[in-house]
Amino acid sequence: MIILLAGLSSIPQSFYELARLDGLSNWKIFWRITLPKLKAPLALALLIRLMDLFKFFDGVFAMTQGGPQSATETASYFIFRMGFRTYNIGWSAAASIIIWAIIFVIAILFIRQFFSQEKATA
Repeated sequence: MIILLAGLSSIPQSFYELARLDGLSNWKIFWRITLPKLKAPLALALLIRLMDLFKFFDGVFAMTQGGPQSATETASYFIFRMGFRTYNIGWSAAASIIIWAIIFVIAILFIRQFFSQEKATA
């Protein structure tokens, strides 16, 4: 929410004033001014939440411990289980690197998709 609030506060009020002078409704102002200007902050917030989703561990560990029969097991809980319950440290280290690589590729794709277009249109 703080990221979106910062994005909203960075939109100049003159855009809204000019849109009102042109007779745009609130709905058109949102779709034509606010949402395009919030594209990069929304993408950043989504990327941060997506990376946080890959790291989700404590809720699974506290409530279900991956059960029943690994139905609620997340990637981070799988790495924990492989490393500290079955003592396959190499396996858990390799899984950690794979998860890191997946998050890295997703982050690069997000940055290319959203932030390169923002500079081209600015």
